[in-house]
Formats: sequence, C-alpha cells, structure tokens
Amino acid sequence: MVVIAMPAPSIKATPTTSRSNFWSLGIDGGRTGAAVLVSPSSKAKSITTWKYRKRKSGNIYSIENHFIGEKKEVKFPWQIGYEIRRRIAVSGAPALIQNNLIVNSEDIYVGRNAKTSIALARFCGTIVGQVESLDKEGEAIWVKAEKWRRELLGMGSFTNRADAKAGSLKLIPQLVSGLDFQNLDSLDHVTDAAGIAIWGLKMRS
Repeated sequence: MVVIAMPAPSIKATPTTSRSNFWSLGIDGGRTGAAVLVSPSSKAKSITTWKYRKRKSGNIYSIENHFIGEKKEVKFPWQIGYEIRRRIAVSGAPALIQNNLIVNSEDIYVGRNAKTSIALARFCGTIVGQVESLDKEGEAIWVKAEKWRRELLGMGSFTNRADAKAGSLKLIPQLVSGLDFQNLDSLDHVTDAAGIAIWGLKMRS
C-alpha cells in the first residue's frame, strides 16, 4: 500500500466522549461489505464481513464473523442481515436491553449505470432492513461516503477512491480498538464500517 499524506482526523484518536452511552452499528453495504458493532468506549465488539462469490451450483455470499471465527455461505442478501442481527443479539446484548443501539449505513453511490445503482440500493436495503428495527428510534441513519469521511477524517469531498481507502486503513484503527486482526490491509470495508459507526456515535453524543 502506498503511504500518502492525509489530513489529521477531525476528532482525537481516543474513545468517544463519555457523554455518549450509545452502541453503534456501522454498515458498508456493498457486494463485498462489512458491519462493525462499536461499544460506547469505541471498541469493536463484532465484525461481520461478506463477499460475493460465483459457484457452479449458483452464486453465493461468503460470510465471516471474525471474532468467533465462524464462516458460512448463504444465497440471499437478507441472510447477511440475519447473521449481523444474530451477532448483535450476543455481542450487543447490553445495547438491546437498554435500548441504546443506533444503526448507521453508508448510502449507495449513484453512478451512471442506473440498473447497477438500483440493484445495489436494493441489496443494501435488504441487509439494513434486517437490523433497522434494533435502532433505538426504529430507523437507520443513512450517510453519504463523502459526508462521514469529511466530518470524521477531514477528507475533501473529491478525495479519490485510492486515497480514501488508504486514509480509512490508516486512521480508523486509531479511533476504534479491536481492528488489529490479520489481513486488515485488504479489508478497507471493515475500517469504513467502523468509521461509519464512530460517525454515528459522534452525531448522537
């Protein structure tokens, strides 16, 4: 990975302010994506990733729950959301008992190909729909990539994809503990999901 000079984060690389007692779920909902549950002390409590794979028997999504080493393959996007919800029921039990979980998802980028954009929006919406009811207010917050990156990391709105990826991998682990597992350098969707979760905590603090 090429090291680049990035602007300093707009928040300190320490746990979020004690004014917040919320847990936060951040979702980066692409075909290859991630969901990270973050505690009020800015610690990752659950990390779920998925990847689209082609099989002779039919296309599937390979899901991994990183903290418990659980892997499985599923056929439908709603099953990804179900697995995220299942992990929250265990790792985020205190948040559910106290009704202080917030759900945040990155909005889908709308490109020139309308068909692809619609398909991705449906895909991500199906995943979020499985966990949205767990939000303390019953509704997820959707945020554009450039918005949370600007407000959390100080990135410009027109930062290119390569620089945004490098910045996420470099800066988010300073803000969220528990992201130091193997092969993080290829999992910028994990750091993005964690960043979305921390952005959500700041918005509610």
